Amino acid sequence: FFVDDVTKLESLDGEFDLFVDYGKIDDLGIQARRKCVDRVKELAAPGAKFFVYAFEWEPVWWEKTLAKILHFGEGIFKPGEVHALFEQDGISNSWSFTLT
Repeated sequence: FFVDDVTKLESLDGEFDLFVDYGKIDDLGIQARRKCVDRVKELAAPGAKFFVYAFEWEPVWWEKTLAKILHFGEGIFKPGEVHALFEQDGISNSWSFTLT
């Protein structure tokens, strides 16, 4: 194991076939997510897969209000945003699961 900034991953070199995110990317703000995806893209071997465990939901009015007050609104993925985040960069092998 090693400790590193998920938006930089400076401890890693080479190409990887598999990336697993178990509940981290949905804790990041929008800019940090972009940096994370950019770095994964740099480290991904051709045909690499990225498995993402993240929560997606459509926030109701009180969640939106609370998110603004507590400044965690960027962490909420709306349905489809995980796929969109990776597919805009041509990483179509990402997987996500919707829990209801």
